[in-house]
Amino acid sequence: MYYRRKIILALLETWGGKLSNITFQKLLFLFCQSQKKPSFSFVPYKYGCFSFQSYMDKRALVFYGNLASVKNWHKTDTKSYIRELGENDKVTLNNLKADFRNYSQRKLIRYIYKKYPYYATRSEIAGKYLNKAELQKVKKTKSLDESFCLSTIGYEGISIDDYLNKLVVNNIKLVCDVRKNPISMKFGFSKQQLRKHLEKINVDYVHIPDLGIESEKRQDLNSQKDYKHLFSWYEKNVLPQKEPFLEQLISHLKKYKRIALTCFESSHFNCHRHKVVNALIPKITFDYKSLNL
Repeated sequence: MYYRRKIILALLETWGGKLSNITFQKLLFLFCQSQKKPSFSFVPYKYGCFSFQSYMDKRALVFYGNLASVKNWHKTDTKSYIRELGENDKVTLNNLKADFRNYSQRKLIRYIYKKYPYYATRSEIAGKYLNKAELQKVKKTKSLDESFCLSTIGYEGISIDDYLNKLVVNNIKLVCDVRKNPISMKFGFSKQQLRKHLEKINVDYVHIPDLGIESEKRQDLNSQKDYKHLFSWYEKNVLPQKEPFLEQLISHLKKYKRIALTCFESSHFNCHRHKVVNALIPKITFDYKSLNL
């Protein structure tokens, strides 16, 4: 069993085996804030901090019989998972219980919204828990940058929540998927999954497979020299034939102002998307900035 799933079960065990969706997310969030390397990342969402990864794990734990197939979080097996945590996490869990065992859900929400205002920026219920001055602090943590921005982002080595956070922090409005085949074994990044997650944070999605590289061309990339050779070939032989799709990207930039080209590799220099950006730069006639998220 993945260690992070043991954390879920240990947390539930500590709170008697049952928690509401909102309370569970808040306690898991606070637990992770105390870890040197958080087991879960969180995104500002409808009711504050939220981990999409935790819900994927919930489905797996339901499948394996550790959790009940109900709306809330309900541990059904009798095994103790607290003892399987690392010593630091045991201490963190004990401290969490000592500090928050008497908190109502309302008090817990208010505590997090005040201490971590960024995670309240997309909350639909913040007005019920915060006064005007506190809401102003929340507003100040929200990115309001509406200047033109052409960015790129890869999902190698990060979770779907980390990925979404990068988009939120930079106020990205549209993700342009330039993979030839938008399929991934990693949770959240196949085409339909990614589109669904982006919709939840109000980011649009478009797939432009014509700007991708055939999978057979990407085999046997074992060195930086191999990547350089592939991208030189792509720049010389593919991009000149893709003018309509480059113009499409410029149209998207004009409409959305803040867009991100996405593919797998974390470094855009190890991905063909940096060649797409290079091809776009001479065609953009208005002021903009470029970012690698």
